[in-house]
Amino acid sequence: MLSAIKRIGEFVAENQGEIRLVSTKPKKGDEYAILIHLNKNEPSGFKVEIEDFDIDKSQKYLWDEDAKKGNNPLPFCKITEPAKTFEKKILIWYREFLKSSDDEETKVLKTLSEKKAEIIESIEQTYKWAYKESKSKVKIFYLGVKIEGKYPGEFESIREYWQESREVKDWTLGKCSVCGESKDVTARTGVFQFDTDDKPGFIVGGFNKKYSWRNIPVCGDCRENLLRGRKFIENNLSYKFYGLSYWLVPKFFIGHKNLVNEVLTTLSDRSVVKKISFNNLKDALLVEEEISKLVEAKRSLFDNESSANDLIESLFKETLLTNDENESFGYLKEMQDSLGLNLLFLRKDQSAERILLLIEDVLPSRLNLIYNAKLKVEKNFKDYLFATSSESDKKEDKKNIWENYHKSFNFGKIRTFFSKSNEDKRDTDLDKYFLEVTEAVFKGKTIDWNFLTRFFMNSISSAFVKEEYFRFRVTDAMMVNNFLEELGLINYSKEEQMEPSTFEEIFERYGKSLNTPSKRGIFLLGALTQMLLNLQYHLRNSAPFMKKLKSLKMNEQDIRGLLAEVQNKFIEYDRYDVGKRELAKEISDLFLQSGEDWKLSIDEMNYYFACGMNLYEKISEIIYSNLKQKEE
Repeated sequence: MLSAIKRIGEFVAENQGEIRLVSTKPKKGDEYAILIHLNKNEPSGFKVEIEDFDIDKSQKYLWDEDAKKGNNPLPFCKITEPAKTFEKKILIWYREFLKSSDDEETKVLKTLSEKKAEIIESIEQTYKWAYKESKSKVKIFYLGVKIEGKYPGEFESIREYWQESREVKDWTLGKCSVCGESKDVTARTGVFQFDTDDKPGFIVGGFNKKYSWRNIPVCGDCRENLLRGRKFIENNLSYKFYGLSYWLVPKFFIGHKNLVNEVLTTLSDRSVVKKISFNNLKDALLVEEEISKLVEAKRSLFDNESSANDLIESLFKETLLTNDENESFGYLKEMQDSLGLNLLFLRKDQSAERILLLIEDVLPSRLNLIYNAKLKVEKNFKDYLFATSSESDKKEDKKNIWENYHKSFNFGKIRTFFSKSNEDKRDTDLDKYFLEVTEAVFKGKTIDWNFLTRFFMNSISSAFVKEEYFRFRVTDAMMVNNFLEELGLINYSKEEQMEPSTFEEIFERYGKSLNTPSKRGIFLLGALTQMLLNLQYHLRNSAPFMKKLKSLKMNEQDIRGLLAEVQNKFIEYDRYDVGKRELAKEISDLFLQSGEDWKLSIDEMNYYFACGMNLYEKISEIIYSNLKQKEE
């Protein structure tokens, strides 16, 4: 991946001035620069000014976003305590500069030492006033210097000293691990904050710092390109991912300069990426009947004067794979296999960085497979309508939630089950598993079915007990299941020979995992049970039979015995009609075919049962439609 970052750095070097290299990250709050303006015309030799911090002036301020934390002197830095920041950072840095400089223009910097007490007092007054005046909850203050109306970065002598102070001092003759040439190399690339030489495990040669360069030897030219590449990636190719974040690092196989320039220039302007994706979507609307129907259905959400672009933008947001509206996958999937994509998931902890996951060499053709699977899932579920499952669910608030429920598929559906092991927890604790599934999707790795059902049921059973969004949770699980099936990532147990079923279309569309009689019987029993719960809500405005379901943690014996209890309840209410009897008969037949030991985990059994509860309307529709046809 270092070679890919280096290639991006070379692109940056070739296009200096034509692309934005400074931070494009949104501000966390109000940011101000307090500047000590040294001026011979001032009676005291200085004055303290304040201005809005401007990231585009980074080179003028001599502001380095990646500067190490701690007590290292700096010419421009964030204020912790005004007096301490001035003495320990600014003053020491400029004193060291003056020792090595004979520049007459910058001699005025001596005022920093000569007027130290007065300067500190003035800084503190300005800081207190600005802090009080700012209405923002988050206030960030920086401290720096100006000289006779100029910023320090506008003085060649100061700028050169600053650049030299940032350079690596330890060089050793060796072979560069990036370009392969023999020259002076260093172990400290500066690209990441985990290539260190002061911790066990990072040093070749028995924890001897003298030999640390052998870990990742990098020459000066490659190091500069790596630093440029990192800055470009961090500012232009970093994306949100459901509480996490990743860098997108393109790796060009063919290496044509035109291709590199086209891709990187496009990716650096996210408005262009969106425009291209919009155009692709417009083309799709001309030939894709299903998408055209969806757009037409959405037209009712807008007033008559809304433009076609408004409709397309609404649809575009639903076609994204992630929760970042600036994602670039829609553009990159059209690039053919002329490049590979590295997805680097990083977590920053103060000044340290930790790699959570690196997914390497994802081809555009793989992105196309993922998009196609997403589209198939959305087609399978586009007709799935949320009818109310009980009288209490007819309240206006729940009705509105259901009507606004988006059925488009994205990684957020997966995150639903791999976020928190307990919804009452403040922080996410399932990131590791979420990233494992993410990697499987991008790299085509198999996922264990029992592993999935364990996390599905953790969320589904919780929603069932709390009677909150149960059907949403089940539908999300079914969509994730369907998505992974379309990508061929799940290996179920061996399929058993079964007689053709009345419900074959449902089994094929919504549950390819229903490949044995026991699974199908459990699924249909879930539908029959939901019909009983609906009846109880209708007659009693409550559903006491829910207690029989044991919070959806039933074992095989519980499920086998449940069928008779459901039948008895229908008889008790005098609602055991022909359709329900036909359904109960098919469930009995399937249980008889399945034998005594189903060899299914509790999570797996209850997942199939919950899916049946969720699709009871489809089951009911088929049963009574068939009966009507027989009568005719």
